[in-house]
Amino acid sequence: MHRILSVLFLFLLLSCKDALRRDSLPHSFGEHNSILVVIDDKLWYGNIGDSIRSYLASFVKDVEPAESEYSLLQISPRLFDQDYKKYRNIVVFSDNHNDINFSYEGNKFASPQNYFVVTAMNRDELVNTFILENDSIKNLIKKTEIQVYIDNIRSERLHPKELLSHPFDIELDLPVTFKQAKKGEDFIWFKKDIASGSSNILVYAVPIHNIENVNNTVIDNIIATKDSVTRKYIQSSEVGSMMKTYIKEISSHKSIVLGGKEGIVIEGTWDMLNSFMTGPYMTYVFKDEEIDRYVFIEGMVYNPSMSKRKMLAELEGIINTIYFK
Repeated sequence: MHRILSVLFLFLLLSCKDALRRDSLPHSFGEHNSILVVIDDKLWYGNIGDSIRSYLASFVKDVEPAESEYSLLQISPRLFDQDYKKYRNIVVFSDNHNDINFSYEGNKFASPQNYFVVTAMNRDELVNTFILENDSIKNLIKKTEIQVYIDNIRSERLHPKELLSHPFDIELDLPVTFKQAKKGEDFIWFKKDIASGSSNILVYAVPIHNIENVNNTVIDNIIATKDSVTRKYIQSSEVGSMMKTYIKEISSHKSIVLGGKEGIVIEGTWDMLNSFMTGPYMTYVFKDEEIDRYVFIEGMVYNPSMSKRKMLAELEGIINTIYFK
């Protein structure tokens, strides 16, 4: 018992020290979804740089015109001074080491911060090590960027927490810049207009048996439900227009846990039939047995010929604040 208490005390002590250190660090800086790459110019302007760009700056799925997932800022190691060390996401590369290594440290020089170091004995090993760890790098950066968006969202004026309590039994940190566009039975649509388009949040719910039945798979029924609900509530100014999600355009779906509840997220494109409108979307779907419903929280962007990356990131941040009551 004494040993257990000692271990718990040590854990609490280390946690407190980490919190104090984090609070004492300067605040990091950097554009949203940007990475500082510290690497020799001769490596950057060659095959190694091409490999780094192809992975870290790969295109966002389902976005036209094409946009990179992350913006990259490259500097030489000799310019990596105290100011640059406060950048939020940093990846350091070196091919002049005695061993192959990949390391990560959170909040090394500032907070919040991701600091990665990739080293190798030659260029080929440097590229191979980076490719092996690429997913780890991007996953950690994505987690940080979502939290930064959430922090920014929570600094804005928000709708009342109870806005979505009935009938969805959820809470969402939704800025008042998103105005209610339409409301129906078990459906609500919020829209933020900008000069070149709009960001949209849809929340709706259907009975569990609509999604779980022997006729189709869960994913097929989710898509059918999306089409049915959006066809009913969302149209453009053109006569006969209706929103449609094509199964062939679904780029991915994966399992997630948000607000303490398991769910599915689907990302892809939507299209307005008999109209010219199209854009990317993300749909989060949760089974809530307490209300006998599948709850859908959907983010959609319409911004033709303009950047959509930041708009999608904001919607993702909002959806990640979900809380099930």
